[in-house]
Amino acid sequence: MTYQASHYPPHDFRPPKRRHTGLWVAFGIITGLIAVAFVSCAALVGGVSDSVQQQSEAKPTGNPSGQTGTKRDTRLDRNKPTAVKVGQAVTKGRHRLEAGWSVRPAKYLDTFELVGVEVTNVSDQASAATLDVKLYKGPKLLGDVSCHSPALEPGESAELDCFTGDEFVKGWDRVTVGATF
Repeated sequence: MTYQASHYPPHDFRPPKRRHTGLWVAFGIITGLIAVAFVSCAALVGGVSDSVQQQSEAKPTGNPSGQTGTKRDTRLDRNKPTAVKVGQAVTKGRHRLEAGWSVRPAKYLDTFELVGVEVTNVSDQASAATLDVKLYKGPKLLGDVSCHSPALEPGESAELDCFTGDEFVKGWDRVTVGATF
């Protein structure tokens, strides 16, 4: 009788150690990307805070009364809300809110809506409008409406898409319009 070799490895067989080289390389690359992202964010935040500080120290330019008509506001004044009468035209930043708009209760919700809100790009470059219309009674904010337009070419006009979740309340005595970007 002959002894046949077994198909099983000997009892002391151990698989070779795995080095995981690819895993360590991937881990190093991901860690490096995360570090670059943190450094970039820190530099961006530092640059923005320096820019804000410089703007706050800058002397205001433009119309000191804050009134707008057909003149464009300066870049520093565009976010500053301007008191208007409902339906009045006003220019904020690169866009002019055309005259003739109104405020009314929304048809299907207990909110309010702006009607006939059209904006024109008065700048020399394409730009989308983002305006904030606020209604006040004395110092109390009754409603806030956010309005947006698609990107408009210079001189192009479009109707704004406006939305609010605020309940319709009558009796406001002051309306402001500001550019939010």
